[in-house]
Amino acid sequence: MSARYPSRGGESSQYKDDIYRVYFREGEPSWVHARVIKSYPQLAKRVHEDPDEVWPLVVELKEFDHNIGHAIIHFLYTGTYRSYNNSGVNRAQKYQCELAEGLQVCVAASSLGLWPLHGHAEQESKSLCDKMSLQSIFDVIDDLRTALDQVETLAEYLENRMARAKFGAPGVSTKDVLRDLGSANTVSTLALRAVVLQHQRTMNEGKKKKNAPAVDDHVSMHDQPQVPQTGAKLTLKLMECELESLLVKKAKKGGKLVKSDRTRMKSLEAEIMRLRNLGHTKEISNSEEGPENPEKGNTQASLIEVNERNRSEKAKLRGKKPADISANKSKLKAHG
Repeated sequence: MSARYPSRGGESSQYKDDIYRVYFREGEPSWVHARVIKSYPQLAKRVHEDPDEVWPLVVELKEFDHNIGHAIIHFLYTGTYRSYNNSGVNRAQKYQCELAEGLQVCVAASSLGLWPLHGHAEQESKSLCDKMSLQSIFDVIDDLRTALDQVETLAEYLENRMARAKFGAPGVSTKDVLRDLGSANTVSTLALRAVVLQHQRTMNEGKKKKNAPAVDDHVSMHDQPQVPQTGAKLTLKLMECELESLLVKKAKKGGKLVKSDRTRMKSLEAEIMRLRNLGHTKEISNSEEGPENPEKGNTQASLIEVNERNRSEKAKLRGKKPADISANKSKLKAHG
């Protein structure tokens, strides 16, 4: 530097540090500034020296694919989430590829303690799901063998979407969804087909009831069936199918499951039992309060009749004049 423009008193540049070679499962290693790595404890623990390397400072992240590594490094430098651009595929395939990458980034970010990246990838995954059919989403989850407890907000998203009967991509009818599900060959897609069929039957019954001829109000009030709790029933059905999938998986593995699957199975069993008990309690309550209980109806009718009679007697007494009352008293004395 020219003596005319001296340095600033020996201040150390924040960019003056070592460079690490970061290795992922595939592809060329990436170069990452040491201070970027050291700012995240879980990444700093992965740093080691490899004397066999030309550049000995190495970070091993070989459990993650290179495209996942791209998203991780992009986050380290920018604080944002960005996936690879997929070319040569149609729109539906593009969404599936990006969702698969987003879910893998969520899992990687959790294991590395990169929670802001986990949040970004989770939000991006939910945005992609809004553009996709449930069948396409389930296919991605099945291919990745991703446990939903690793991406909890996605599990909540799927439950809410099924409860709202949003089975297809935007603009796709339920009829088209059922047509596409005709070739379903996995447990999750078969379960989805069952739920869609159940929803369609419920809708058809509702249309028939709406078009039925009008009857006496009193009769229709008691005879019409209760509106099914579609959201709760769909959620219960989904949970039962997921539990069945885990049981099949357990059987295939000789009765052994990883800890996350065992935890999810216990959670599903408890929630299914709770929902079943809740539905049973409501049925008992409705039967006690409904028209099927004749004794309670007769008692209420008797009470109404007695009250009407009392009001009638009181009205008669109020309608008499004082002279009539005096005459009645005189007649009573004469008879006495």
